[in-house]
Amino acid sequence: MILDIGAGLASVGGTPLMTLNRKWGAFALGLLLLATTWLFSPSIKLKAEATPEDQTLLSAASTLHPVEVFSVSRPASTIQEAFAQAGRDYYPEDRVSYFPDPSLGLGTVITVQRAFPVSLSDGKKTKIVRGWADTVGGLLEEKRILLGAEDRISPALGTPLNQGLTVVITRVARTTVSEFETVAFKTVEQEDGSMWRGERKTVQEGRNGKLRKDYLVIREDGELVSKTLTASEMVEALVNKIVRIGTKLKIGRTFSGDATWYPFPNRWGTKVALDVVRRGVEVRVTNLSNGRSIIVRNEGCICGNGSALIDLAPEYFRALGGQTSQGRLTNIRVEEILN
Repeated sequence: MILDIGAGLASVGGTPLMTLNRKWGAFALGLLLLATTWLFSPSIKLKAEATPEDQTLLSAASTLHPVEVFSVSRPASTIQEAFAQAGRDYYPEDRVSYFPDPSLGLGTVITVQRAFPVSLSDGKKTKIVRGWADTVGGLLEEKRILLGAEDRISPALGTPLNQGLTVVITRVARTTVSEFETVAFKTVEQEDGSMWRGERKTVQEGRNGKLRKDYLVIREDGELVSKTLTASEMVEALVNKIVRIGTKLKIGRTFSGDATWYPFPNRWGTKVALDVVRRGVEVRVTNLSNGRSIIVRNEGCICGNGSALIDLAPEYFRALGGQTSQGRLTNIRVEEILN
């Protein structure tokens, strides 16, 4: 209608406005004043020319979904630009109607019903979501926010939406995690009487094993809550290294006689003393009466003092089956060890 009026004011039958007679000029001026009042008085336009969409939004106004009416007078290529010109926030979720199109620059009245804003914390990420649902569950459905089987939500899904409400979703993830550990092999030494003492022979090389451990891991909002071992399996076999150790002795000179004991500790700090071999030489001492043997290292000398072949500390004397109350063991053999 406004564009038709403008066209009429510009020309009538090809005749410029200035050439119109006074009667038509007064009539046109009146129409111009009426159009100006209509353009720059949104309240008058709204009352007289409200669209069905405007009436629907106004009737649906509520505490959760208030309605705002405002106008813009300059051209705007988009409705978002029109909101910016009016200093109003634009949200895609809101319901908006307007007339005429803001791109015409004729003055536009905009009616907007606001979607309800809710603070949503989802997995510790907080944002504002806007919607038209009445309950927490309805809001999630509207926003296509899915809950996992073990996720938790507060408040409950049936809670009505209200001002200041914050919805908190705790995301619970339950997964099985496998970890692998290297199990180091051990070296097992086996005595071998067919090999000379001091000889070593590797008969089996070692190989590390690999152990898999399965854990049930529970996280809430990405943070570890629990980690429980549920199974373990050796997925790569462990092989120990086997080394044979020779025990066969090379025997040199052999001596027979008695063994006595002397207190230890003593002023010489020795546990074994005999004169037939030099200090530092190992000997095998055998009680021929019971077959018990020990291998000891000579640490001193009897130095011709007494009739014994060898003097031993009490622990060695008892190892041969003697009692300190006896004082002496007869039928003793001492063998010099060469290896």
